[in-house]
Amino acid sequence: MERGLPYKSLSGGMVMTDGQLKSAPPSGNGGDGQIRIPESCPALLLNDVLIFPNTIIPLAISSPAMIAMINEVLASHRVVAAFTRSQSPRSDKPEDQFYSVGTAAHILKMFRMPDESIRVLMQGMVRVRRSEIISTDPHLVVKIAPLPIPRETTVQIDGLTRKVVSDFSKYAEENSLPDEVRIAIHNISDPGALADIVASNLNLELSDRQAILEENALEPRLKLVATHLARELELLRLEAKSAAK
Repeated sequence: MERGLPYKSLSGGMVMTDGQLKSAPPSGNGGDGQIRIPESCPALLLNDVLIFPNTIIPLAISSPAMIAMINEVLASHRVVAAFTRSQSPRSDKPEDQFYSVGTAAHILKMFRMPDESIRVLMQGMVRVRRSEIISTDPHLVVKIAPLPIPRETTVQIDGLTRKVVSDFSKYAEENSLPDEVRIAIHNISDPGALADIVASNLNLELSDRQAILEENALEPRLKLVATHLARELELLRLEAKSAAK
């Protein structure tokens, strides 16, 4: 079973600051020190967990097949394609069991536990889309392509970015998130990374998280995050008002 573990006080994962954010790594393998995403990649299917790019998340893994796959990956490129399992699969076919858009994730660390399960610390790198299932035995391997990282800057994007930063600062204060989270948010200049990090820290349904992951364009993604953030703030306001009665 693959499940998320709480990490400090963050609901989604650790925040990466501007200095830690990585651009889309090239595919293939090389000796230049860059983390490269293979075209054919082992797939890690997650239950009720979604990994966003630009976040670090710990996972507990107890499935022997998945542990064997992680061991194999650690001996090579250390990259997996993390996909969330579909909540309502259309059929029993393998391709219908998980969403087509996921995240290429780099395995930072792995710890073996006394009960023979493992804990892995994973860093989400870039959105990927699977185009083909290559094999299912002994574990799932898929053909993937990284989605391009949008870099455009418009007045609308700048305005949405400022609103998300402002509203998330209020949200973080109301939820007593660590000071480093609030500080980090103000030091992220990449609007896409900002949207992903904020989304990873909101109390969203899995389907809403997946919708944000699948929205690669900057302005629509920021709008989605801003809408969910405004809703969360309104819920907090109503809860405070009710408690004060």
